Amino acid sequence: MSDSGLSLIERIRLLFRVFILNDPESMHSLGAWYGSGDVKNISLEESVRKSYFFYRKAADLDHPESQYDLGFMIIAGEIRGANPEDGISLIKKSAQNGFVPAKELLDNSTSEFLLIGMEKSIQS
Repeated sequence: MSDSGLSLIERIRLLFRVFILNDPESMHSLGAWYGSGDVKNISLEESVRKSYFFYRKAADLDHPESQYDLGFMIIAGEIRGANPEDGISLIKKSAQNGFVPAKELLDNSTSEFLLIGMEKSIQS
């Protein structure tokens, strides 16, 4: 493994699985890798943009973990111009698709309150 978290061979395999096989798990892996900050020689802005790209592709294929992660990126304000309500909707969709952390988050009334609070703070 290289100092950037994924070797060149691992990245090529993931890219093949994303663009040839349309594999949402590989899309999520690349989204997480770009979002980790381990990627060398690209700006934080570019890293976030690429993370969003891969999470969005997987979320659109109903990959629940990507829906959850993308929802948090949106709620946290990492995606310029994104509506925090869309982030909450993605987390709810993730829960409907069986992702346990999303279910637990939404089952906890305190967490839902925090999500609503985050939404309001981002809008103001």
